[in-house]
Amino acid sequence: MGRQQIKKFNKPAIVSEIDAILSLDLYISEFSSIDTAVHRLSSEKRNNLLVLCEKIINDAKLYGNVKVRVATAKLTVALIPLSLNLISRIIRTKKNKFIHEVHFSLFCFLDNVIHSSEKQKYSGEIVLLVREYLMDIKTNSGSAAWMAGDLLGGHWEITEGVSTLIEVAQEARFVAGRWSAVVGLGASLRRLDKPNLTEKKIVSVLRKIAENDRSKQVRLASRMILDENP
Repeated sequence: MGRQQIKKFNKPAIVSEIDAILSLDLYISEFSSIDTAVHRLSSEKRNNLLVLCEKIINDAKLYGNVKVRVATAKLTVALIPLSLNLISRIIRTKKNKFIHEVHFSLFCFLDNVIHSSEKQKYSGEIVLLVREYLMDIKTNSGSAAWMAGDLLGGHWEITEGVSTLIEVAQEARFVAGRWSAVVGLGASLRRLDKPNLTEKKIVSVLRKIAENDRSKQVRLASRMILDENP
């Protein structure tokens, strides 16, 4: 077989600048390494990193690159609580080019909040933002809505995640939000020891949705999960 070629990442100057501040390669580094590096920096350097994140998020040519996007998402989460306002603005932005892909990347890493003793106190703010997102999202573009549901159902603290997803599954305005919440509830069921009260509550809600939701897609998703959890 021929030698496999690895496509070189032409790193933008702004990402190289971030790497220099952190003394690591942002894209290839694990979140834990980035979080540790951020924690060791002075407040001035952390503020500088936040400014650089904002510059990337304000430039679709930059965040349109998936490697830049993933790297920036990791750093933005690592900068919590400093970055909470930026995260809020990103999640509430719906119309920019590639913005749903940015949402997807953020949702991939936000579960690190609940695994950090320093960031756990902000988990409630993150849940409220994700809830707001799912309550009003019109499409599953970039699979972002699905990832938001999976964040709460598959990776979040179970009680808080399930209660939020049940609310969204029953009340979200659009199919994308309700469907994503239902899929998230399915992820929660796979994490639970059965039988227990939370499992029974989820099943009860899914049965009602399977019968009554106005969307065939949402009803079918609920039925499929119920079939997997008889």
